[in-house]
Amino acid sequence: PGTPPADGWYFYWSGFSSNANIDNRDNPIADGITLYAKMYDHPSAGSGACYDQSPQFGMDPIVVIASGKPYIYNQAAIDPDLDSLRFSLAPPQDQYTAGTFNPPTNPGAIDFNAGYSYTNPTPDATFNAANVPMNVDPVTGTVTFTSFTQGNYVYCIKVEAYRDGQIISENIRDIQIAVPNMGGYNNDEPDVTPPFNGNTSFETEVYAGDVVNFNLDFEDLDALQDGSQQNVTVEGYSSQFGNNFTDPNNGCNQPPCATLNQSLPATFLQNGQLDFNWQTDCSHLLNTDGNYVAQNTFLFVFKISDDYCQAPQNTYATVKVVVKDKDRLPAPELTCLQVQPDGSVEVFWETLTNGGNGFVEYQVNNSTMGNVHS
Repeated sequence: PGTPPADGWYFYWSGFSSNANIDNRDNPIADGITLYAKMYDHPSAGSGACYDQSPQFGMDPIVVIASGKPYIYNQAAIDPDLDSLRFSLAPPQDQYTAGTFNPPTNPGAIDFNAGYSYTNPTPDATFNAANVPMNVDPVTGTVTFTSFTQGNYVYCIKVEAYRDGQIISENIRDIQIAVPNMGGYNNDEPDVTPPFNGNTSFETEVYAGDVVNFNLDFEDLDALQDGSQQNVTVEGYSSQFGNNFTDPNNGCNQPPCATLNQSLPATFLQNGQLDFNWQTDCSHLLNTDGNYVAQNTFLFVFKISDDYCQAPQNTYATVKVVVKDKDRLPAPELTCLQVQPDGSVEVFWETLTNGGNGFVEYQVNNSTMGNVHS
């Protein structure tokens, strides 16, 4: 119990040593590893109260990708408190042995070989003109790169959580990747059709109260080594899915829950389709403290994998749904009050422009002797 200081509390694990065959590090056999979670103070915290949970990672790291094939990976990070997450590359940390824990001073950051850095941890075009350097989407967390340069590479991902615009925690995670030359490898990743904007986008914006409904179509027409058809397995991750992916009322952070037409994981022969349905409402505009926000972003991560031996290919479809509030309408401006001969009163006001379709009705109230009437 207690309150974290301004620079936060660290929770860490440290060990020794790293894989001697890592190619992007200067002296990997002498390197250790330190992983940490950092917790900051926040105005929403009560004295001694537990007010934050670290993000949870739904996906195991991809550790093998054939040279020349695109690496696409999403760790399916879910924050149980609905805090906003931001992703970036970070310096991997050496082993911690003694003294004041204060990375990257103690332990220090690990040194990279020439041509590499923590922001450029995989081979770029200076090694092979066809290489595509690593990129991390700061909102979805999707990591991409393509390397025709064989080797073993390690990168470090930092995940920061924000609540009410203020940082509340950060976590780092090291991931090692092997990029071998797999002679005769003839397999591509499964194809997934984007569901929005004429099948060009995985992102959409809706107003609270709208229904989000789409089909997720996928296929893999490649053959296995013996010529038989491949199986395609689909996994799904989001804090907003209901129990077993089929319950709209239970199992998610903020009911109503998103559902599919079947439970996951599920396996299909060559191709398949999932039907997604989600009834949004005003509860999806509340943060973990129960405070109203103008919009919330919800991510639904689908991992679609084939079963090619020995290195299956994966596609990550990250569906991003932004739930927004409708524009707030101003109070109508009164223009005239007229008392009629019979004592009744006529009220006149300027008609509102309903550009955001947020208008429902006018309500006229009056009070007599302290009582309010409509």
